[in-house]
Amino acid sequence: MAGALRLGVVGLVHDHVWNMLPQFAACGVQPVAVVDANTPLTERARREFGYAHALPVLEGLWELRPDAVLYCGPNAGAAPVVEACAARGVHVLVEKPLAATLGQARRIATAAARGCVHVMCNWPTAWDPRVQHAAALARDGALGRVYTVRYRAAHSGPREIGCSPYFWSWLYDAEQNGAGALMDYCCYGAALCAWLLGPPDTVTAVKGRLVKTDVPVDDNAVILMAYASAFGIAEASWTQAGYRPYGLQVLGERAGLVAEGDALLRVDEEHPRGEPVAVPELPAGARNPAEYFLSCLREDRAPEGLVSLEVGTLAQAILEAGLSAARTGQAVRPGGL
Repeated sequence: MAGALRLGVVGLVHDHVWNMLPQFAACGVQPVAVVDANTPLTERARREFGYAHALPVLEGLWELRPDAVLYCGPNAGAAPVVEACAARGVHVLVEKPLAATLGQARRIATAAARGCVHVMCNWPTAWDPRVQHAAALARDGALGRVYTVRYRAAHSGPREIGCSPYFWSWLYDAEQNGAGALMDYCCYGAALCAWLLGPPDTVTAVKGRLVKTDVPVDDNAVILMAYASAFGIAEASWTQAGYRPYGLQVLGERAGLVAEGDALLRVDEEHPRGEPVAVPELPAGARNPAEYFLSCLREDRAPEGLVSLEVGTLAQAILEAGLSAARTGQAVRPGGL
């Protein structure tokens, strides 16, 4: 793909968009248009990032000929946007998770294949050097056989930590989000386990509204993924006072890795309380979602690893199995695996 990529932005109600737009601007994209019904958000995008066109609906975007679209709307809206883009040969970056349901995720995969376009599911954890280095060490056998991958994502709640009303209003809507905390925050652990361990044999889960009686969805959830000789654990909380405990654990037969604060610690027999591991910086072209997505498009290669469409779809299957398991109290095999 030669020249400056023409970027359209569909949806401004996922607050992560305001971190990503400066990254795309730094990569020299040509801002084409933003599509969102909320005038204060489209005016901000025009004012701060030079998007000349602000559109209330998607249909007006096509005459502006975007090369790619960044989707940052409600989870349930991703599938129709990707379908419309793929039918016109437009590549898409979807902010996490891929969709609200597994059926929607499969629609995305089908549309991408039919339209021969690249679709990337952005997980902010993919740009944490500790996560990438822990995965590399695990794959290289530095820990021995990995038997547990655990990720806890937690804070005091979307409203409480300052998310905009545009964002938290749909996070608290089970149809638009897919659930509550389970979809919003167990998704990180589901994706990491899908990436590092692959498809689980079965999934069990619990979810509940343990504290926040003013919201209609679950505020805490745990998903347990069972493999032949490993466990995956995804924890989510919207009721935790403060941000710790939070983060990744990868446990192997010889050693474990724990993301603690800003450090990555190796825990083994010689260092039972942990020893800091030197973590290399991410390489140029893969330091943030904009850099990586654009490099994939310029080289016409599918996004790989944690942000791949395959991992995003498998994570969605795990999340849907978790919802079913939490509802029935029974272990569930993720659909389509």
